[in-house]
Amino acid sequence: MPRLTPEQRERAVGRLSAGDDPEAVAVAFNVHLSTVYRLQQRFVNTGSTADTQRSGRPRVTTQRQDRQILRHHLRNRFQTANETARNTVGNHQWPDNTPKTC
Repeated sequence: MPRLTPEQRERAVGRLSAGDDPEAVAVAFNVHLSTVYRLQQRFVNTGSTADTQRSGRPRVTTQRQDRQILRHHLRNRFQTANETARNTVGNHQWPDNTPKTC
């Protein structure tokens, strides 16, 4: 099942606030019923439908760059991870814009 976009979340909460049945909202947006219940509970608790911030280190590379690194590594399977990183270091988006070696 697809993830709801922020606009769809707002519309789903609007329909729930208007009195629609959670089952009908789930069918209308093609999501599981528990998704609608969690969305409704999040809106009641926080007043927002936005995702909460998650812990963990922020991403350094984009998904596109990750795919490029993977393709490069699969073409040269006998290279170590360090060699692959050295060859693709110009493609990373380091926070302070200085190249780093892994």
